[in-house]
Amino acid sequence: MFWGTGNPWPDINNQVRAGDNLYTNSVVALDADSGELRWYFQTSPRDEFDHDSTSEPMIIEEMVNGEMRKLVVQVSRNGHVYALDRLTGDFLWAGEYTRVNWAERDERGKPVLKEELYNPAGTVIFPGLFGGKNWPPAAYSPDTSMLYIPTTEWGTNFIRREGEGRPGTMDLGGIPAFDQTGTGWVVAFNMRTGEIEWQQETPGNFNWAGTLATGGGLVFAGAPDGYLRAYNDETGEILWEFQTGSGLYAPPTSFTINGKQYIGIASGTREPITREGVATGISTGNYILFSL
Repeated sequence: MFWGTGNPWPDINNQVRAGDNLYTNSVVALDADSGELRWYFQTSPRDEFDHDSTSEPMIIEEMVNGEMRKLVVQVSRNGHVYALDRLTGDFLWAGEYTRVNWAERDERGKPVLKEELYNPAGTVIFPGLFGGKNWPPAAYSPDTSMLYIPTTEWGTNFIRREGEGRPGTMDLGGIPAFDQTGTGWVVAFNMRTGEIEWQQETPGNFNWAGTLATGGGLVFAGAPDGYLRAYNDETGEILWEFQTGSGLYAPPTSFTINGKQYIGIASGTREPITREGVATGISTGNYILFSL
């Protein structure tokens, strides 16, 4: 069983917790029968930017150095896609799917923190508090060898607070101050090249709607502005869109009944939200269904 773990506490101030804070911000493999730890890979040791690794581990097979490998892949909130050997947890490679300025990677895939970000104070960190990719799931297509990632590029200034955290409270150990505006994206990340293949901007400061890749060459993704869109999986061209009347933060789903394929999405986060504010629309909790 593969699992992604959360970040240590307090979130922002790592000065009060020494070491790597082991098993936080990690992909772990557990024996399904005993629960025994088989292996782990820590994406952000001693994290201080809320870059938890709770994104879904994805089990895929892809080419690595000319050889088809069994992989566990995670799109981490810290801005990197990690490809790990499924059986051993060995690091194979990593690539950036969004803007990253907080660290560089060494040959083991471990981040090397740029301490100069704190001098002078007020430096905006990318990815910020929301990621990168947050909880909404990404999708993978074996037809294109691409990941389709709901991505947020909204920088944050993390201001440490001196002293210990306050137990029993939601104490971040500091103050996260967001940049004035952010940008949401649907990003196609090529698992063969480790590079971004295409990206489409979504209206709003962030994108928290999951993605769905189909065998018919389409990628479906919602957005905070209320639109469910269908993209060409190879080029990113928008082929179709529908206004649901509510900001979308859910992933689309696909299923078949009596030979007919359906695409559905939960729509109910009140009115659609754009970068300029709340848009006009009808909004209640709905599940909207389309047929292909």
